[in-house]
Parts: sequence; C-alpha cells; structure tokens
Amino acid sequence: MKKLLILGFLAVFATGNAQAGLINIVTGADMSGLLVTVTFGNGDTQSDVWEATGSESGGVGNGVWSLTQEGDTIGPVYPSSYSGTWTLTTIRSIESILIEGLNAGLVFDTAFGDVSGTGPGHAFTYDTALSSVTATYSDNYEDELYYSMLLTGTNPNYLGRGSSMLLGNGSFDFMIDVDLITPEEATTEVAAPTTITILALSVLGLIANSRRKTR
Repeated sequence: MKKLLILGFLAVFATGNAQAGLINIVTGADMSGLLVTVTFGNGDTQSDVWEATGSESGGVGNGVWSLTQEGDTIGPVYPSSYSGTWTLTTIRSIESILIEGLNAGLVFDTAFGDVSGTGPGHAFTYDTALSSVTATYSDNYEDELYYSMLLTGTNPNYLGRGSSMLLGNGSFDFMIDVDLITPEEATTEVAAPTTITILALSVLGLIANSRRKTR
C-alpha cells in the first residue's frame, strides 16, 4: 500500500512538472506567425505577420519598412555579416517596433548562455556606434524567456514626438535569440484525472490499512 501511495505522489509530481519543450535552433524560416508592429515618428502604426522567405530566412513589412532575419537567431555576439542578424530598414522615421511571439509559440531568450536550463541564449545586442536602442521585454513565459520585445531609441525625432529609434532612409542590425515552444510527446505526460484518482485511492487504501492494524 505504501508503494501505491508513493506511486500516486510521483504521478502528481510528474504532471505538475510536465511542461512544453524548447527548440533552441530557430531561423527566420521558423518564425512564421510573429506579429510585428511599427510606430512611426508621427504616431501612425502598421502591423504585419512574419512569413518564411527561404530555407533559413523570413521577414515582414512592405515598401515603407521591413524586418528580416536569416540563419540561427543565436548568431555571433554582435551583429555582422554572419548568419543570425536581424535587419530593420525604413524610409520613414520609426519611433518603436514591437515584436510579439505569443500566437506563434516563440519566445525571446534574453540572456547569454544557459542560465536556467532552457538552453543557450543570446541577449539583445547591436552596433552601439549606429544608434542608441533599448529592448524592453514583456509577457514572461518562464525565467529569462519572454513572448514580446519592444525596441525604442533615443535619436532626436524631427517631428518632435520625443525620440526615434531609427530615422528615415536608414537601417539597423541587431541580434536576439528566439526559441520555439513545442509540446512534449503525449506519451511522456500523465493525465491529471488519472493522477488524482491514483492518489485518492492510495490515501484511502492507507487509511483502511491503518484502521485494520489498530483493531
């Protein structure tokens, strides 16, 4: 009976710790569904959904602005001609850009290395000589993983609305690692109702066994 009780507790523990797995190697082609919203210098906004454009590349945008990425997002330490760089281009002044991965099951890994057992990551970096840009994260998934990233800057805005991260007819390269959330195989999970039933039967059996011993 004690073995059955232990089994019940182990089943509950397994269920409580069953969580989605992470794919750490993600390229531009794997990020379909990302929602990207650009806020221009005059306050206008435009949103578009990311699509794959090649075997390892993807992007979003139109003739006014675009955001593209190719290769493994973990990339090198700093943006360069190497694989992994994100590139934002625009012919209008951009105040901010919001990238949201919730609906696509994508999260930003905001720390270098493997700090919490979720796999290697790459924090936001860029060439500081080009601009002054800050990344702000929201919609936390777990630990250093976030669904959303907002990029803002401190370049003077010629329209007087405060600041812009990128002036018109410009481009901006940066790095940030993205992971893909994927459910673990169903065979590795224990259904919650079954687990509760096992635990309940174990407890009842232990109580009944104790009563017999005291008679």
